[in-house]
Amino acid sequence: MSRATKLKRAPAPSDSAVSASDRIVSDVVRGLYDGRYAPGQRLVEPDLMQRYEVGRSTVREAIKRLSAVGIATSHPFRGAQIRQLSRKEARDFLLILELMIGLAARLAAANIEEPGRRRQFNDVYRQLLTFANDHESYEMVRARDRFYRVMTRIGDNAELARSLPDTQVHLVRTHLRVSAEQRFEDYRRIGEAILGGDQQAAESAARRHIRRSMTMLDELPDETFGPDSPEYSNPAIQED
Repeated sequence: MSRATKLKRAPAPSDSAVSASDRIVSDVVRGLYDGRYAPGQRLVEPDLMQRYEVGRSTVREAIKRLSAVGIATSHPFRGAQIRQLSRKEARDFLLILELMIGLAARLAAANIEEPGRRRQFNDVYRQLLTFANDHESYEMVRARDRFYRVMTRIGDNAELARSLPDTQVHLVRTHLRVSAEQRFEDYRRIGEAILGGDQQAAESAARRHIRRSMTMLDELPDETFGPDSPEYSNPAIQED
């Protein structure tokens, strides 16, 4: 059986308003969770063209977008692949994420009584809790992402909303499997603190949740990670 025959076809698109490249990007992110894609995996253009039944230009546009948000890397003559973070890159990312998620939770608690915001947050929070017994599905991942997006939105800080990363986190979370019980206990602590308007408790709960991932990261074997990318190097400051 040929390599092309083994490829499982992606489901046919159902929403014509979403571009073909959008669908590819979304499916690659989903594939990071269900095991169809993995950090370090090559993104071979002919394979992607057949899988998604699109032309080369669409595949290249999708790879360009994946590279722009840090999920893929592309090199001349070597093609593209899913980015494999080094241990330092992943740890540095989580350090920043801890601060930003903590701030988002604090601001959400501070603004929860503004018109309409309690309802918005409570809706996504309750929806997330419905996945407590279905914690490995991609639908849960989407519910969790909505929880964080709305939490950030009601905090009403445009700079935070622009800066908060929502893509590279997928590369980290594919390796970090905090138990479902602990994760949902953390979500409850964050959600109840925000709904209670307790800014300090909301920030503390959110930061504690990210620190759990950081602890797990430190325990992973070296082969889980890639080398530091050249653009990530931190050369010493040159004196004039």
